[in-house]
Amino acid sequence: MEIGWFDEAENSSGTIGARLSADAATILALIVLVLIPLIGISGYLQVKFTQGFSADAKKKYEEASQVANDVVASFVFSELFEAQ
Repeated sequence: MEIGWFDEAENSSGTIGARLSADAATILALIVLVLIPLIGISGYLQVKFTQGFSADAKKKYEEASQVANDVVASFVFSELFEAQ
């Protein structure tokens, strides 16, 4: 490139900078538009997985509580049996 190229108005540093900035903003906007649906889908899947895990955990806690109640009841029964 010759030095005189930058002397033209359409090739000044300000014009080139503005053009690059506009191009970068356009590319960034396209990237964001592509990623928004992916972010929405991942959020939806995370909520569904969390709800599924919560239901499984609730069932496991219920089973563990039942086992603990059975153990306590057996212990009390054996203590009463030994007291006689």
